[in-house]
Amino acid sequence: MTDVADGFAETAKKSLSTLKAFIDAGVSPKEIIADSAAQFAQNKIGLSLTQITDLPVYQTAAAEQGLSFGVAPLPTFGDKPATFALGHNFVIPRGTPPEARTDALVFVKWIGDNSLAWAKTGKMPAKLTTLNSDEFKALPEQSLIATSLDYVHFPPALSVQPQVDRVVQTAAEAFYAGQVDVDQAVTMMVDGIRQELAKK
Repeated sequence: MTDVADGFAETAKKSLSTLKAFIDAGVSPKEIIADSAAQFAQNKIGLSLTQITDLPVYQTAAAEQGLSFGVAPLPTFGDKPATFALGHNFVIPRGTPPEARTDALVFVKWIGDNSLAWAKTGKMPAKLTTLNSDEFKALPEQSLIATSLDYVHFPPALSVQPQVDRVVQTAAEAFYAGQVDVDQAVTMMVDGIRQELAKK
């Protein structure tokens, strides 16, 4: 990958504008643009479009402070349902000594065997058998979010993906804070992504 995808600018502009409507409607205050999970857990904003990994923050706030919350899959903003996801991968490099390889495989098996505990921390299960289990289906928030797995999209496998993510987040936050208009934000994204892609 050496450039942004065809249609990126138009899609980014539409996405930014659609989400800004929530701020303009007063659902999320303009002055609070970072750490929406903490703001939501403190009952300072009414809606947080975040990853399921923030779920333990909300569950803790519910138990300790009486926060009442619900979760839902990401709404369909475009022509078809879509959401993003990140993954956790285990890699055993070539040349790993046999004993270390065996130890690594024991650890990977342990994660799989404890997939329900993994899911309780705000992740999707590490095994399909756990995803389909009655125990997982009894987790109300996680099982509801799992309904979006059929249309999940992962970012491309790029060594610079974290930097690309920061470019997008920085431009989006500048837009939502009113520091730049939507066209400037999209230009910041496109230019920044191209700079990061040139580094790989």
